[in-house]
Amino acid sequence: MTAAGMTRATGSIARNLFLRNYKLKLLIALSVAAAYLFREAYIYLRDSEHFMLKEIEIIGNVNLSKEEIMDMCGIDGKTNLLFASSAEMEVSCAANPFIRTAVVEEILPGTLILKIEENVPSGLLMSEEGFHLLNARGEAYKTAGYEDFALLPVFKGFAGIEPPDRRQAEIIKAMDIYALYKRTGIGGFMEFEGIEYGEITGFSLIRTGDGIFARLGHEGFSENIVRLEAVLKEISHLGAGYEYVLLNNQKRRGFVTVKLNMVEKQDAASVPVL
Repeated sequence: MTAAGMTRATGSIARNLFLRNYKLKLLIALSVAAAYLFREAYIYLRDSEHFMLKEIEIIGNVNLSKEEIMDMCGIDGKTNLLFASSAEMEVSCAANPFIRTAVVEEILPGTLILKIEENVPSGLLMSEEGFHLLNARGEAYKTAGYEDFALLPVFKGFAGIEPPDRRQAEIIKAMDIYALYKRTGIGGFMEFEGIEYGEITGFSLIRTGDGIFARLGHEGFSENIVRLEAVLKEISHLGAGYEYVLLNNQKRRGFVTVKLNMVEKQDAASVPVL
């Protein structure tokens, strides 16, 4: 190769190296600029009041206040809806035992709609492990506190029912029976405090303190509660106490069996109720 040719070849290599270095530096510079612009845009959007929570609508709350629900779900006035996760907010809400379900809907730039279903205390489920609060669907959702016992009916004998959907159905039926009993207004200071369930005996109104019960059976609850009212009036007229009332007398139809607490009188009696 001549000297002139070598000179041209060397110059071409130098130009190629320069262009490669220039392109690499340009790419690095553009990447840095893009990262900077992205960072600045992120900071602007994160701190911008345009996407901050301005209005929240809560649907379905019964006992919980708006402030309590917002605190449970981790929502405050500094929540940026552009970066907030609806799924995470729903999980945070549902993690609280007082909230059964939560659905979060975001409407940009600053509105949040929160639809919840509360676990409204409707009863106490009694089991070997203790007492748990029941919601209106018959689901146990929280260990009961001392303050709950004076306000809620007790449901005993249901914890061992399987499968769970059958247990839930029987608890709901017991809740309906107890509500029917309460609507009659019978009992007074001797009123029954809950329902006990037995596979053979069926449903019974119970008093947890002294063990007194009124057995209603597996069906005919409305009729049996009306008969119970008549029996309790008769017992009161006699000035007697009682240990139990069997309203599902299978052997003597039309009769109610009552075990009275009368020292000098017959210990058990069958009272006809028309």
